[in-house]
This record gives sequence, C-alpha cells and structure tokens, in this order.
Amino acid sequence: MTNSNKVAKLPNNQIVRIDESGRASFTMTFDLAGLVNYAAECAFVGPGDFLREVLSRRATGSSTLLQNIMYDVIGNNGNAVILRVSGRLEKGAAGVTILEEVDLPLREFDVVVTRVAVGSRSLRLSARTQEEAERLAHDDAGNHIYDTQNADYQVEIHPLQ
Repeated sequence: MTNSNKVAKLPNNQIVRIDESGRASFTMTFDLAGLVNYAAECAFVGPGDFLREVLSRRATGSSTLLQNIMYDVIGNNGNAVILRVSGRLEKGAAGVTILEEVDLPLREFDVVVTRVAVGSRSLRLSARTQEEAERLAHDDAGNHIYDTQNADYQVEIHPLQ
C-alpha cells in the first residue's frame, strides 16, 4: 500500500496516484479481438512500440505520456484480459498537473456495493439419475436459509459529472 499523497490529473481528466518511486498505476481491460484488429491496422509500428503506445493511450489519453511501462496480467473475463499497468509520466508533459491529494476538490460518486456470499447446505434426496438429483436440489435450494460461510464485496464507482 502506498503512502504517497501525490496525484496527477491527466489530459483525459483521469486522476491517478503517484507512488513513492514516481510511478502511476492503472488497471485496464482489453478485448483481445479488438486489440488484434487494432494491431493489424498499426502493422508498421514495431510490436513493443505498439503495445507501449496502446497502454499509454488507454491509461492517459496520449500515446507517449506514460514512459518505462511495466504490466502484469491479473485476470481475464471471457475474451478480455485485465492488466495492471504502471509507468512514469513524461516530465513537463502538457496537460498533466501534479498536486497533493488534499488539493483536489471533493466530488460526488454513485457507488454500488454488491455482497456476494457463499453458503452451503447438505441434503439427502432420492432420484433416478444424477441429473434429476441436481434438478431437484436446484428446485429445493430457494426454500431454505443458509449460514454465510464466506462473503466478498464488489464495488462499482461512477463519478458524477
């Protein structure tokens, strides 16, 4: 966890925290089919340059603003890959404002919190096949209260304009 209080306001109006080493980090999702099609259109650019350009543009709104880019694949969702991308912001870049977090104005956000819980119940039933047993269990599942054994919270945040 970072203790940095520095943030950068980027040309695309995104606010991003700058860590102690001077790097900004972003999480982004790419549809692989769209990325492959875009790569085919940019065939004249070298593969490493292409990826750096795409990551910088997606994160900052500029193909050159994010320098010394590093990335990790942190997950996938179907045909989409989720990346954690970090890099240094180009020094003195137009449209970038570095400031202390406390200097940012308060904003309003719509926040949706979804509690996803896991519980289980063991039951014994009679059925002729495994498929029938599964169908009967599904039919019966809503008729009981379950103790929550594990829960996670998913948070969606949408800034109000």
